[in-house]
Amino acid sequence: MMIQRCGGNQDWPGGRDEAEIESAVRDKRLLSLELEWAGSGRMRTLSPAEREAVVEQALALGARRFILQDGGGALADRDALALLRRIRSRGGEAVVITGGRSLSRAVAGELADLGVHVIWRWPARRPAPIGRGAAPAGLPRNLAHLLSAGYPAPGFSLGIRIPVGRSGLRKVEKIWRWSRSLGLTPSLERTWRGDARETRRGPSVSPAELRTLAGRLAAIEARGGGSDWSSRTFPALFGCDRFRTSLAVTAEGDVRPCLGLGLKLGNVRETDLGRIVGNDPVLAEMRNPRTKVNGFCRTCGFAATCSGCRALARLWTDDPWASDPECWEKNVPAGDVHAVDVVRRIPHKGPMRFLRGTAWLDDKKAILAMRLPRRGVFIARDGTVIPLVLVEMLAQLCAAQRAHDLGSPDGSRVHGYLVGMDHVHFRKPIAAGDPLRLIVWNTLELNEINRVEGEVFRGPELVARAELTLIKAETWLAPEDGAANDASPAADPRIPFPGWVSDPMGRGILRAVRRFEVEADGALRAVLRFDPDFVGFDGHFPGHPVVPGVGLVYAGLLLAEIGLGRNLVFRSLKRARFLKPVRPSVPLDVQVRISRRDGDSGIAAEVKMLLGGETAAKYEFGADEAGGGGR
Repeated sequence: MMIQRCGGNQDWPGGRDEAEIESAVRDKRLLSLELEWAGSGRMRTLSPAEREAVVEQALALGARRFILQDGGGALADRDALALLRRIRSRGGEAVVITGGRSLSRAVAGELADLGVHVIWRWPARRPAPIGRGAAPAGLPRNLAHLLSAGYPAPGFSLGIRIPVGRSGLRKVEKIWRWSRSLGLTPSLERTWRGDARETRRGPSVSPAELRTLAGRLAAIEARGGGSDWSSRTFPALFGCDRFRTSLAVTAEGDVRPCLGLGLKLGNVRETDLGRIVGNDPVLAEMRNPRTKVNGFCRTCGFAATCSGCRALARLWTDDPWASDPECWEKNVPAGDVHAVDVVRRIPHKGPMRFLRGTAWLDDKKAILAMRLPRRGVFIARDGTVIPLVLVEMLAQLCAAQRAHDLGSPDGSRVHGYLVGMDHVHFRKPIAAGDPLRLIVWNTLELNEINRVEGEVFRGPELVARAELTLIKAETWLAPEDGAANDASPAADPRIPFPGWVSDPMGRGILRAVRRFEVEADGALRAVLRFDPDFVGFDGHFPGHPVVPGVGLVYAGLLLAEIGLGRNLVFRSLKRARFLKPVRPSVPLDVQVRISRRDGDSGIAAEVKMLLGGETAAKYEFGADEAGGGGR
């Protein structure tokens, strides 16, 4: 099953009762059950008796709506029709979602007699119908069977699920208008280029295109098409929360929050639905998504009614609680939009300016699309990119936002420092030349303190996310008297510097290591002194050089590599605080404590850096052993 076979909350003919949903969540009940009916090629599918037992369990939990997902041939299977008949006899509401290839005239009549709602998938390759009325040219035969059987009518609706993909958005509008002309209920289904779970090639339409489409469909509705909804609240293209009161059972009996979200909660052959609903910790979290969802979805102005698509979040970020990567509220500037030339507007210059191009700002976020250069201070000779540069890029995007707010055309009025990082995760490796999309948004602004969150995407895949704390200032902080020490000793030639480091930032940090030792308790101690020609000072900031926070974090990883004699790759960073700026020629005392994680080759480390006996920086990071080669 592919992720595109989903229409969100649209599988609810007649709408949803929010009070009833809250009551069901509180009382650990179900309101609906989704059943996948597989084609003949699937192995170990549930027997008719097992499916009936599942339906009885769901009824006992309060389910009143049953959605049969036709994976191929269900409506030609008498067992499927018998199950629908049993659901209706027990007072349940039945919905069939089908492509209709096995839908005969007799079956259409039987579905109508049973009062089964039908949602018919329009074939992706089929053109839009021509004309109006019950039998226009181009009307598929099996859809005509449903119309001839009396669909739609009070008590049994007929919906048309329209694929949104390569077939073209204008075609979607035509099918939508045609559906309304027949009294049908149109809805949308996202499609993908190939099997998203295997190829991960991304959606065939962008969030901006989806937003435009939603606006056009909203205009159709406003002109008398039916529902009263805006393009923002359009449920077909936004998230759904059906898993709060629903479960899905695959053809093989696996229980999931929904069919698109591949989180197995159990199997009906091994445990009943009552135990899963009552005791499963994952489902308990899924039924209260707004307490767990993070990123933009958590702070969005619509978070009270939308939690994004958890299936898409897991697909592209490996985290079901990440913000929805395809949400247009996050990805598309809206309202009062401003274009900012980041090269001119940020205070970072020279090799320490990592951004290029035009950032787009609205009142909620800043967005920048750019391609990583082939060379840079965080890029190794083989094109490997040290992922910490992504955090600095997010901070620089915040500086562009600040420059716009201040009306500073060249960044000269932008003063401030990155003073904290938390919940930093590097999910995918990146390489020189990769196209990236950066997004930052404010989560807290209190006097001079600004807390932001940011994400970096390569195509639809999340590669990094971070929470940053920045402090705004009227001017750059002045150096402390007597801080510099020109008498700092040269590097100890006995230090076993790693030979695999080839990026300019890494080599510059290694040149700053003056002393290194391993203490009796295993802690690593070092003294660093960054000379004025250190590459991290070049443009950070002109006339007021300080070691960038990401440089201090990188130093901790390099010291761990010296101590372990292993090539490491950053995976995470938390509780990073930068309390005092580190300037040229100042001796910096560093302590690194490493603990190995059981069962793998990764490490966790705590780092503390002192200037004159006072804490200048501290943080914790996680890293894995690199697969081989240099960087």
